[in-house]
Amino acid sequence: MSIDPHVTKVLDSDFPYIDKSPVVGRLVCILHTHSDRRQLQLAVHPSRAVVKHEVHEVILTSEPDAGVGKVVDRVAHLAYFEVLEGGIVLAGDKVEVNGQEIGRLAGFDYTHSPNHMNLCVRVPEPLRSGYEMGFQVGMSITFSLEPSEHTR
Repeated sequence: MSIDPHVTKVLDSDFPYIDKSPVVGRLVCILHTHSDRRQLQLAVHPSRAVVKHEVHEVILTSEPDAGVGKVVDRVAHLAYFEVLEGGIVLAGDKVEVNGQEIGRLAGFDYTHSPNHMNLCVRVPEPLRSGYEMGFQVGMSITFSLEPSEHTR
């Protein structure tokens, strides 16, 4: 069996991603729930592939140190989205809903796999659900790389 390069640190770069196409989706279910003890375990992998027509969940956190390999407790649930243009989503991607930046992708949680993946997005306070933010079914969501400002 192969070794995982992100776990074993055998690569000469922690973040080898130079450029990518945006991943585009549309919101298919708006959520309205919060937790201060979610214990979302973000994977050590900074990237995941998503395929057209898959449905995944977006969970928000205002924890400033949320990132790859971390555990996240304080969350609000945003929405489920359907992938319209697949590709690679990366920790640090800028996340926009209907063209408005809401935060940066912190990482991935597999609690509900293979049904769907949780994409955890680090956002500023106040921490609000998709319902509280006024989002609606059909709005667009985009995950894009900004190489000069990319943070993990």
